[in-house]
Amino acid sequence: MPEYSKVQFIAWEIYTGAVYGPSGSDHYAGLAPAADDRRFHVLSQCLDIMARVEFTRRAIETAYKNAQADSETLKIFMAPEFLYRGAAGAYFYDLLNGWEKAPASFGPLPAYFKGPWGGLFGELRSLAAEERFQDWVFVFGSAIGASFPLSSVIPGDPRFSAATGCNIALIQCGGSTPRQRDACYFTEKHLKSAIDFVNFTLRNATPRILTDQDIAHGSQPTWRILDRLIQEDPNGLGGSLFRFPHLRRSGGQILQFGLELCLDHCVGYVTAGGAPSPTGRLATGTTLVDIQLVPSCGMSLIPTSLALGPRSGPRNFSYAFNCDGLIPIGGSGHDRNTHIQLWNELESGEGYQANEVAVIRRGYAEAGHIPVDAAAADLSALAPAEEIPYTLRIDVQNILAGDLWRSHDPFRTGQNNHGQFWPHGPGFIRTLDPQPLAEARESPAPSANTAGPSLPLHEHPTTALKALASGEETS
Repeated sequence: MPEYSKVQFIAWEIYTGAVYGPSGSDHYAGLAPAADDRRFHVLSQCLDIMARVEFTRRAIETAYKNAQADSETLKIFMAPEFLYRGAAGAYFYDLLNGWEKAPASFGPLPAYFKGPWGGLFGELRSLAAEERFQDWVFVFGSAIGASFPLSSVIPGDPRFSAATGCNIALIQCGGSTPRQRDACYFTEKHLKSAIDFVNFTLRNATPRILTDQDIAHGSQPTWRILDRLIQEDPNGLGGSLFRFPHLRRSGGQILQFGLELCLDHCVGYVTAGGAPSPTGRLATGTTLVDIQLVPSCGMSLIPTSLALGPRSGPRNFSYAFNCDGLIPIGGSGHDRNTHIQLWNELESGEGYQANEVAVIRRGYAEAGHIPVDAAAADLSALAPAEEIPYTLRIDVQNILAGDLWRSHDPFRTGQNNHGQFWPHGPGFIRTLDPQPLAEARESPAPSANTAGPSLPLHEHPTTALKALASGEETS
């Protein structure tokens, strides 16, 4: 069983927010039918999923080629929140977890999707199921799912039940053995905001997108998810804490992980008096973590929301890692970019202070990252063109990353109010320098492929990144 002396954090820098038009957030990028209601069009959602999985595969390949090669370094690959949601704003629940046999109500589908099919999560887990990834952990951003009790949901009409929605992160350990393949975890975002579901009327006559008003919200985490694979925690952490017994730091200690999806890092749970807690979901609890993960779309790390251990003694071997897919650090509020943060905590006379280990303020603008292959994805082997209805108007042999992730539609200089836009494309991979998980041990000189020294430590300001300007909410 390996024990890791170092950890390397790897970020997929990619824009995952809504598409903006001249008047602001407008719709979601993704594959959609030309005329039918995209919320209920299963085939277009299946194709959207498989196209995103293909670009995810390419991102992982790029990360693998540029990551630390030794087996003493644990590699953690993370993408931003909202990486998988589709043009409707959410996929059918069924498409997240797959099926043994496709429901007849889904209509004709290509043979690949008729079943058994593992759905989005099954496809993503398969990407990690190789021996070469046995020292990796993959945090696949998050996926949005929804179910509809009726074919038409009218917000506010008591005759209709609202759709049930969720925002789920999949964490999957790499490796090909049964134990490694089974080492996965799902955690759900508890706090939803307006950015989770954009209020939008489609250009076509009757189809609509799933909006925030369509989603059943409550003060308690009561979402129906993935056949209850996600179990609620009586202490209110709702599955945000997890460990994998085979992942240990030098000395044999099992690494304790925690994950907060965006807004869950900013605000904890609503108290009995109706006021939000002043810290995030993990810091509200009592368990401290070794690795605190914050995939987000409009959020940065907050000093008061750190939940790094140990309870006493140095905390410079525990880390908080944020990968954001919407905004830069220090932007105007209208900028569309990405950012990355890696923090630990240092002891001071007043206890512990947040410490910046590494920061990438404007992902697209800063050198040192590697572009993900942007060649068009060809899904014809899974969905032959002759099995795709002509009326769908999706070219399965030529799916561009810009069809799936983009910031503006269209972008015309001087004709909208956004100063920075994310270009079409699958983004970049950025590998941060490996960091120690334990005190350095006496050992032979490092091999030639060992990365250089870690980035210098800097004092970090005590204020967090502000909410988006112009009334937009962090996610």
